[in-house]
Amino acid sequence: SRVTQLGLVARRRRVRLAAHGLSVLSFARFRLAVLRVVMLGGVVSAALLGVTSEVTAQACCAGTGSGEVGLVGPCHDGGLTTSLTYTRALASYDSEGAMHATDASLDDFVLALSGGVRFADRRLLLAVAAPVRLQHRRYGDERSTRVGLGDAAVSLRAMAVRGSMRGFERGDSESYVPFVDLFATLGTPTGRAPDDAKDRLGADVTGTGAFSLALGTRITSFLTLTHSLSLTLGWRHAFAREVEVNDGPARRIALGEIFDARLSWSYVPSLFTAAGAFVGFSWNGTTEQDGAAVPHSRGHRTTAGVFYSRYLRFPTVELTVVVALDALVPHASVNAAQVGPSVSLAISRWFHRAWRE
Repeated sequence: SRVTQLGLVARRRRVRLAAHGLSVLSFARFRLAVLRVVMLGGVVSAALLGVTSEVTAQACCAGTGSGEVGLVGPCHDGGLTTSLTYTRALASYDSEGAMHATDASLDDFVLALSGGVRFADRRLLLAVAAPVRLQHRRYGDERSTRVGLGDAAVSLRAMAVRGSMRGFERGDSESYVPFVDLFATLGTPTGRAPDDAKDRLGADVTGTGAFSLALGTRITSFLTLTHSLSLTLGWRHAFAREVEVNDGPARRIALGEIFDARLSWSYVPSLFTAAGAFVGFSWNGTTEQDGAAVPHSRGHRTTAGVFYSRYLRFPTVELTVVVALDALVPHASVNAAQVGPSVSLAISRWFHRAWRE
């Protein structure tokens, strides 16, 4: 019957979506780097910088790696996503990995807008993302709240290998073939850099101040028809820039390379819902100033979280919720200025060409 045919088509789309994985926000990663800058008066501080909140509709490969933006699953021709993420800082980690409770109050709200279009038989994806950041800072009796545009990004993604969606089957070698995506992302310094900050507490710092290039891959394997595992590996390079320090001569600052890995599990029990969990690790290399290494500037961060996704109107409108938490145990992170929980809510509108229906 027509109803049965529509059901099979919808099921196939959902399975393809799960197999190929759409990242959910990163934030639930859900942060790319720790930037160290010299503030007025010679006080050194670290600003945790969020990269575009790449919340997309399908949660099966939640937790975004470096450089993943505006993801649209291969069962859609295009999509627009609006996400809102709240992050609360509870502690920080020093260069030795010791955790310290924060005396300051740091609350970040990030409204991210992203979208993408698939072409070349849906094997290629061109996407853009731009966050607007509302940041509240408190230290002692002093408070400050600022809003501003974060660093925008544009990304190109390619499906290198189309894998199996059936799950592993003994004696069937093709069932073990994974889906493989490759992606490249250019980040632009549309946010306010730390050295351009006017606010005493740094609430107006919304970007890195540097262009960046990210490369990565995502590998997704279906264990069964409803369970899948995804591994995302990413590398990010921030280009060096001139920074004026304490009204002195300009210094050439180059942030360390960033490498990250994220493993996510997803469960898709029906056409309309998906859920799962993820764990991620991000490592940043040594920052350089005028070609010389800045001591104790390396760092890493460990994050874990869960996600839930549901279609409000199948197959065009989807809601995704992500809850993430930085690991709060000694040595789980190093040189992390802000660690704590985050909650993200995203609404996605998917589009399909009429001839595909």
